[in-house]
Amino acid sequence: MSESTPSDLFPRAHLHDGAWVWNSNDRAVPADIAATWHTDGLITTRQHDATTTLRERQTHEFLARYRATGAEPTDEERFEMRAAFGEGVTVIDILSGREHHT
Repeated sequence: MSESTPSDLFPRAHLHDGAWVWNSNDRAVPADIAATWHTDGLITTRQHDATTTLRERQTHEFLARYRATGAEPTDEERFEMRAAFGEGVTVIDILSGREHHT
């Protein structure tokens, strides 16, 4: 009997430069999944660490891009904020620190 790998068990992920990523978007698999695979002996410590490093880098890059865009909420997002928080309220985007008024 051959040993199973995460690709065998979860064909939606693959190994890329030593880190496990989703086939659909090449983003690192979430920490809980990588930890489970590691605990279950499906991936090596090196692969787990590479996946963690990649995930942290991807998250940092995403947040930097998000903060740099300075994009204002769409009309739909403003409507949703008013519906959720009411009229005349300041809503703070916790990722960028930008304030939006309903």
